[in-house]
Amino acid sequence: MKDCVITDFFDPRFQTAFQEYFKELEIKINNWDNLFDEINKEKDNVAILRIAEDNKVIGFILFKIEIFKNWFFEEKIGFVREFWISRGFRKKGHGSSLLNLAEKYFVKQEVYKSILTTDTAPNFYIKQNYIQDFSYSAKNKDQVFVKLLK
Repeated sequence: MKDCVITDFFDPRFQTAFQEYFKELEIKINNWDNLFDEINKEKDNVAILRIAEDNKVIGFILFKIEIFKNWFFEEKIGFVREFWISRGFRKKGHGSSLLNLAEKYFVKQEVYKSILTTDTAPNFYIKQNYIQDFSYSAKNKDQVFVKLLK
């Protein structure tokens, strides 16, 4: 098993995994190249792709650092954008491990809060010490979870 850091989202390994993820969610995309180009153009997106010994994709986590600010405060937040583990590899510690790698990345960048949304795995995030935070609302209307890091 190996973990690969991805910052170019035209990487075919990432694209294959992302397409499988969207297929599982039954999300149809008409132009995949445009989607991956948009992820690249946003800058600062990072993914960690986990690959098994036989080169099958185990899963990935896609994240970035966002800045929330107003006229007085500025806060850096680690935002977990997308996160997926292939069905055959679930409940084997890969999700916890990938999430932990993203959190370590945030802390290394001096970012001490992680935020994400979910409509599929709230109990997983609760087990990872995330709490549902009703003070946030997300455009996708999913539940928002937050974890203080460090």
